[in-house]
Amino acid sequence: MNHKGILVVSFGTSFPETRRKTIDAIEADLRTAFADRAFYQAFSSTFIVRKLRERNMPVPYVTEALDRALAEGITDLLVQPTYLLHAQEMEKLQETLETYRGRFEMIRVGKTLLAEDRDLQEIAACLPQMYPMTEKKENVLVLMGHGTAHSYNNIYQKIDVLLAEKEPHILIGTVEAKPDLEDVLRQIREIASKQTVAHVYLAPFLVVAGDHAVHDMASEEEDSWQSRITAAGFETSSILKGLGEFSEIRNMYIRHAKEALD
Repeated sequence: MNHKGILVVSFGTSFPETRRKTIDAIEADLRTAFADRAFYQAFSSTFIVRKLRERNMPVPYVTEALDRALAEGITDLLVQPTYLLHAQEMEKLQETLETYRGRFEMIRVGKTLLAEDRDLQEIAACLPQMYPMTEKKENVLVLMGHGTAHSYNNIYQKIDVLLAEKEPHILIGTVEAKPDLEDVLRQIREIASKQTVAHVYLAPFLVVAGDHAVHDMASEEEDSWQSRITAAGFETSSILKGLGEFSEIRNMYIRHAKEALD
């Protein structure tokens, strides 16, 4: 009997199309990379799990997945979150796992996507390949993140500094923290004062292109990022493609999971 398992924990999404392209794709790659382990999945958002169950699309809560792994004889569990930052959701997951440590012989936990400085360097280096329109320097790419009140929000500012040094026409902002849309607009205007800005592309700096991407970023509502940047005089369009769709990002999760085993 196989006593080893891997549990992939995501915040979750109620948008089935982006889930298939992002969370499901990450899970599939991790399942392949750790084929010697029984596979389990869970969503940590109570709201999303309830919403999916109302649609007859059940997904386990974290505790339900852990209980199932125990019931099926798993003693050595590898847990890999698909969270972007080590913020509130990751801390909540760690607290839950602590209550199970005496029940499994071994629990090892992979880091979030952007947990260390080398992760920031890696993702900054990957962005031009992920978004080839940035090869034309007159195109500006704006990445919209969520933002958090947690101290780990400084990750966005660190990435902003990295991009300013290496790819100054790639900008990052957040919906709920700093840098925000006003900071992004200021940066676009600064670029436009020095060169022609042919087009502004918007893309979610989110694992899934869900509610924030569809409504806050790309909608035709007058307060969406796309509408605000267009109103500022720039030709603007949105790329509804979550980070989980890119193999470069999925490979970073696999690396973190392998490092957890080491």
